[in-house]
Amino acid sequence: MKNILCFGDSNTWGYIPVTAQRYPREVRWPGKLQQLLGSEYYVIEAGLNGRTICHDEPGKPNRNGMAILPYVLESNRPLDIVIVMLGTNDLKAMFEQTAQSISNHIKLLCQSIQTNSYLQEHPPQILLVSPAHVLIDDGQNSSIKPQANHESQRLHQYYQAVSQELNIAYFDASDVVDMTNADGVHWLASQHIDFAQAICKKIIQLNP
Repeated sequence: MKNILCFGDSNTWGYIPVTAQRYPREVRWPGKLQQLLGSEYYVIEAGLNGRTICHDEPGKPNRNGMAILPYVLESNRPLDIVIVMLGTNDLKAMFEQTAQSISNHIKLLCQSIQTNSYLQEHPPQILLVSPAHVLIDDGQNSSIKPQANHESQRLHQYYQAVSQELNIAYFDASDVVDMTNADGVHWLASQHIDFAQAICKKIIQLNP
């Protein structure tokens, strides 16, 4: 059995737009991925609302992905694949980040997985996912500035460059998730399913 860790934010956790409730496991993409891959794989959910790559947000403890990553990796070892999908929350106005600076941080996080085995003999494969584009208007999600629309669209080119530099697998979530204006950030149930199907194909390509 191959162990897959899904390390992400609210769209990995399964946040339902507007209602702020959580999709059932069989709907949110890690759970759907488990169904699609079958018993030869074990999919571990490690999503958290508001998680950033490396920033601390006042009033929201334990959201710094880089800080918590070693504990998540070690507590779930041995791992064969780590799917990393972070960067949306780093677009919040308070962090003053660009697509390029966010990609610099995601590179450091992926390198941490590569170079620190956390007591594993061999580091896991990494699948870096560029988040789907956000769709923010002036009246929506005031924590993320409207300019984030443009920056989120630029993440793809920088994340892809990181994947090539580190020789890791890559996928662009915006290839299958076209953001709706429900809240501009979170996915519909059908989008979780579409994404899981695409990631399943990617996993099988990595492990034929």
